[in-house]
Amino acid sequence: MSWSKLTAPELQAMRGLFFASTTEAAECIAGLGGKHPARSWQRWESGQHAIPDDIDTEIYALCSQRTECIDGIFDAEQESQKIKWYPTFEDFAVDFPTGNKVWWRLHQSVCAAIFSENSDAELLTDIETDKESYIYKFFARTREEDLEWARQEAKAKELGID
Repeated sequence: MSWSKLTAPELQAMRGLFFASTTEAAECIAGLGGKHPARSWQRWESGQHAIPDDIDTEIYALCSQRTECIDGIFDAEQESQKIKWYPTFEDFAVDFPTGNKVWWRLHQSVCAAIFSENSDAELLTDIETDKESYIYKFFARTREEDLEWARQEAKAKELGID
């Protein structure tokens, strides 16, 4: 990935990588209550309109988070070969109540990558959530670095620093 201005085919490919429909991408990635309706997303993907810089930034941020999570899973020695798959956002929200649809789609993308790159991996819907696994901690934001960031953010807020 070149980390430069996205082209229309690259935007479409990245939307597919994150399992999002054009409507979901417009609402959840372009975001802010439908700031960019689905038709705008379709126009970006067709090349009819330029892709806004904020969309480039958001897509690259999601790609970076995806890579970070996948690398962390492969680096974690205790990681189970059984990975919980959430077929619906509602299923995902049970285990990740502060998550959103973008986070759910990112989780699906990570799971698919792990499954495709690890012949021993299984995606299952009917298993207990392993709250000690890297993937759970990543999406629950309970890794040590996430907790430290939250502490620093709370301290900055307490001091009136934005």
